[in-house]
Amino acid sequence: MHTRSARPSGRQRAAGLAATVALGLGTAVFGVSSPAMAAAPTLNQPATPTGYSYVTLTGTADPGTTVVLWEAAYAFRTAMYEAQQFFPEDVITDVADSSGRFELRRRMDSGFVFKVRVGGTDSNTVEVPIIAKPSLQVTASGNNVSASVLADPGQPGLAAAVQRWNGTAWVTESSGQTDESATYSTVLTNQPGGLQYYRASAGPDDENFVRLGYSDTVGLTLAGSGGSTNSPPANPTPTQTTVTPKPTTTTVTPKPTTTVTPKPTTTVTPKPTTTVTPKPTLTPTPKPTSTPKPPVVTGPKPGDVKFTYAYYNSKGSDTGSNKSLNLEYVRLTNKTKKTINLRYWTVRDRAGNVYKFTGNFPLAAGKSVYLRTGKGTNTSTTRYWGRKSYVWNNTGDTAYLRSSANKTIDTCGWGKGKGYTSC
Repeated sequence: MHTRSARPSGRQRAAGLAATVALGLGTAVFGVSSPAMAAAPTLNQPATPTGYSYVTLTGTADPGTTVVLWEAAYAFRTAMYEAQQFFPEDVITDVADSSGRFELRRRMDSGFVFKVRVGGTDSNTVEVPIIAKPSLQVTASGNNVSASVLADPGQPGLAAAVQRWNGTAWVTESSGQTDESATYSTVLTNQPGGLQYYRASAGPDDENFVRLGYSDTVGLTLAGSGGSTNSPPANPTPTQTTVTPKPTTTTVTPKPTTTVTPKPTTTVTPKPTTTVTPKPTLTPTPKPTSTPKPPVVTGPKPGDVKFTYAYYNSKGSDTGSNKSLNLEYVRLTNKTKKTINLRYWTVRDRAGNVYKFTGNFPLAAGKSVYLRTGKGTNTSTTRYWGRKSYVWNNTGDTAYLRSSANKTIDTCGWGKGKGYTSC
């Protein structure tokens, strides 16, 4: 089984009704209570996770009831779905204890929205951002510094910068965006000599609810004298998000009843009959035919194309041969009733390795395409990544499918398992 170092990438109690029944004559009234309705579950606002990590979700529900997690990536927060267990550490269902408390656990690689469901009753929804935690590598050559920033979560297009401590403040030496491998690389020229301190920043990204975060500080000695006379302060701690849950029900105040006074009956004296000379018949001029508006074309939605199989640990020994590499693959299936063009769509792993459909690739309704890791001749049912090394981590990884607009369409995750999964 092959392994590689995984780099992190890139959801009122209703009052019981009392009935009173009057029996017989006189004033005797007997009260009969109906059963109390189940309480709506509640979900607390959790602490904001940093980097590709877990979030713990707590709340309350009726004791002994089963609580089920629902979620969506923040970019698709209007289309929540029942959570699936991608990793052994994920806890997506729980039974409320005798005090009504429950606890769930979920790995996050972007901002998410969460709610829980008990039976057919939903809790409030909480929005949970993620704080970026980039890593920084720097090397010196004279007074030039080569810097490489790896974003966490690992996503392309994330704002990134390299900063230097000048003794009193952090100064941005270079800035840009992460590439398809979630990396931003730069060369800082003519840097001051002596001991210098550097750090990287990544974020924010409002669309995916990623907050600004910083790397650990790295010290580097450059040619010449001078340098920092004091160490930089610790990086600021991002402010936690507190969201007031919205009530699950709305109380509507009934409008007052309006009494309408009937108008008095009026006797109408008939007018004498008048002979009307008919007007000549006019032939209407037909209106010009309008050109119908073209139908509105909507882009692909999450779930239109899905991962339906992943063979992440190729059969046999991991020799690294092209045959072995091609036994490692993922399968994509069009779940709609129309053809979808996968041109410029991407498949990536948690470490930021990316495959792109560079040309037109129409995937017919209900059809599948296999993406194999090694080299080969592309066909209408099989694409080849063309790599010389394995992609998918046997001990746990996540496959991401994104459209040409960089929207996440589907994900498939796994932990250390039997080598394959149906997603």
